[in-house]
Amino acid sequence: MKSQNSSTEFKKPPKDFFWYLGIAIAVASLSVLLLMMMGAIGYLLPMLVIGFAVAAPIQSLVSSRKEGKDLGAALLEGLRGLITFPALFLGIGAPCRTIMWAGFYFYFLYRYPEISFPEIPKTAKILFYWAPFEVLIAICGIAFGIIIPAVAIFLIFRQARLVEDLATSKARSAALGIAEFKGIARRVEEEKLKKTELTGQGFSQELESRGIEPILFFSEINPKESEKPAQRTRKLSRFYLEDDTGRILVDPTGAQLYDPESPGNEFKWMEILLDPMGAAQSWWGGSASVMEPVCKILLTRRVLKSDPPLGDTVATRELLPGDPVYVLGNVEMNPEAPRDAVGSDRLIVRPSTAPVKRDWFNWIFSNSERFTKSRDYRYIFLVSDAYEYKLREILFRGIYIILVPGTIGTAGSLALLLIALKLLG
Repeated sequence: MKSQNSSTEFKKPPKDFFWYLGIAIAVASLSVLLLMMMGAIGYLLPMLVIGFAVAAPIQSLVSSRKEGKDLGAALLEGLRGLITFPALFLGIGAPCRTIMWAGFYFYFLYRYPEISFPEIPKTAKILFYWAPFEVLIAICGIAFGIIIPAVAIFLIFRQARLVEDLATSKARSAALGIAEFKGIARRVEEEKLKKTELTGQGFSQELESRGIEPILFFSEINPKESEKPAQRTRKLSRFYLEDDTGRILVDPTGAQLYDPESPGNEFKWMEILLDPMGAAQSWWGGSASVMEPVCKILLTRRVLKSDPPLGDTVATRELLPGDPVYVLGNVEMNPEAPRDAVGSDRLIVRPSTAPVKRDWFNWIFSNSERFTKSRDYRYIFLVSDAYEYKLREILFRGIYIILVPGTIGTAGSLALLLIALKLLG
């Protein structure tokens, strides 16, 4: 009979424990590294702003002259660069400046508790420190975190209201302008009206050998070896939308795939550096961003995915002739239509090609072009085998793209304002 005082056998922790522990350590390490990087950006923020204040107006002036603008217009563009880019950079860098001050505060509070908070800049020898400058950074951050999300959310709600109020049109009675249609997808047989966009090499041979060639086709091959890049193929063809009254030509070329199940497929670090808003848009599955309306293709019926244990992961989405289809786009006159075409045979549905004069918001924050697509509702375009409520879902997901970073930036800027006021006091 064993004694009750015998040593207790300890069970080994499960394998999952070490996996979760490793993930926790990696996340904590990356978080600390990110905070250090943001603090360094906040420390160098004045120098970066000075660099933008010098380089931005020169670049705007030179670009305007190359575009053939007169000296007055070029000087106006230079003035815009002198004011806009530094202010925009201050607004973006305000949370980084807050992290920098928080780091200095906790460091000196721990090492030198006798030093008062307003004396920290002298002790730390902070570059280009000036208390009113901290107030300016905080104000720019608050404005950047409130105004831009407010404008973007207003535009998203306006586009969503348009979708809700828009009545379904018939092909035979289609009128010029924004419209939505429901019907059946049919292949275009006329050579003059055919137009196909094919990119990638993944399934090109299979597409050519198929008995029924798809109208829209997307494939993504993720190799089993993680070091190999993914292979993407897409095929976009013009097609007819046919309903009980007739047919109308649809041109989806140029639209992007919206994949709600794997929104992070197009998320790349280089895209973050070159186009942070576009990268966020891809990460969240695509939506109406600050500057661009929705131009997407959503396919949910014919979705095929391979089993990963069998090898490479393959996912395909396609639209075949005869499939139901929903289209929302701009109805325009088709310059490629036959001369003897009448009625809807003269029309085409696509994103609007008419230029829209830039508005004040686009002129300040986006570009110096006279005409731009901007965020006008006429540039909304969606091709889907689902109902129109999916478009409203895509639109409203864009609110998170703007609201989350806007809230974080505003909170960080408010904290910086409190710190600046304490430094002034």
